[in-house]
Amino acid sequence: MPTNSNAEKLRKQIRKAFQMRALTLSKEAMEYAVQILVDLQSEERVRWINKVISVLSKQKASGPVLSFNEFKSAVNECASSRSSKQESLIRVIDLFTVPRLRYDEQRKMLVAVDGLSSAIGQSNDAKILYRERLKLVMQRALRNSAFEHYQLCTVEALLGTPERSDNSVLIGMLTQRDPGVYEIEDLTGAIEVDLKEATFHKGLFTDGCIMMLEGRSVGGLFRVSAVGLAPVESATVTRNYFGVTNWFGGEGTVACGSQIRLRTLCERNDRTRY
Repeated sequence: MPTNSNAEKLRKQIRKAFQMRALTLSKEAMEYAVQILVDLQSEERVRWINKVISVLSKQKASGPVLSFNEFKSAVNECASSRSSKQESLIRVIDLFTVPRLRYDEQRKMLVAVDGLSSAIGQSNDAKILYRERLKLVMQRALRNSAFEHYQLCTVEALLGTPERSDNSVLIGMLTQRDPGVYEIEDLTGAIEVDLKEATFHKGLFTDGCIMMLEGRSVGGLFRVSAVGLAPVESATVTRNYFGVTNWFGGEGTVACGSQIRLRTLCERNDRTRY
């Protein structure tokens, strides 16, 4: 039987792991989680917690608080799947079976989108594509340490204040309303930009690219002083926020780069490319 201190320590570990994915376990679900995890070693606990979270991320939960039945269903799915030792290390995945994902701003996680992929999109799909791409870049940029010193502004806020004396920073997509007339668009609107005196930092800038601009708003025109690309982020940092969920489909629930067995085999064979 686990001691009270060990059980409470495990509860904190489980609670923290799920809170990082904007999820909370009900009291019954938490006690069930403690019951099935308490006898496992530390590394095995972490692996099972990540597997359950991965399964839950692909399901449509009724809300941020997981019921006992929802949690138990995810555990049963993990238990019934083949063990990681039985799974093939190399998989060929059909492009049209790759999960469709979007970034949920409330839960701060990637969630599955209903429906299958199609080679022939609808007219509304392009708009959704650009919005979801911008949301992905925005959530990544806002985690960057550079934004500890900068306050990101929206187009809506700039248009609501016709003239500002201080510089503002925008992240959005560059478009041409008319030939030679450039605008920057974000999730709140679009504003015309003047790039004549802008300093361009290193990068490739084209129509439709997402960029970061610094400048001043004067009479509904954004006079840009500096242009750069949105800050990048390493896979390691991204996984620290989103966990080891497999986003590319197939039978495995854990991302290939996080599979201990695959990493071990690659490290043993220095002629492989991983």
